[in-house]
Amino acid sequence: MLEEKIFAEGVAREIKSCLAPEFSDVECTVVEQRKNNNVVLTGVCFHRQGQRADPIVYVEPFYDEVKNGRPKEKP
Repeated sequence: MLEEKIFAEGVAREIKSCLAPEFSDVECTVVEQRKNNNVVLTGVCFHRQGQRADPIVYVEPFYDEVKNGRPKEKP
């Protein structure tokens, strides 16, 4: 779990640095969400002031691919 959180923090920083100037006010934060099956998932939450919904991208599938040797640059 700690490894996924560290990975997510790096992802959040990279995404924030790649956002277009009109999205400079978007906050990218790491969150841990307990889902209904009692599994805790780590994700990057995108918050923009005045928006009603904050999308979360869960990092576990991406972390698993990088951990298994797939370069993160490849889609």
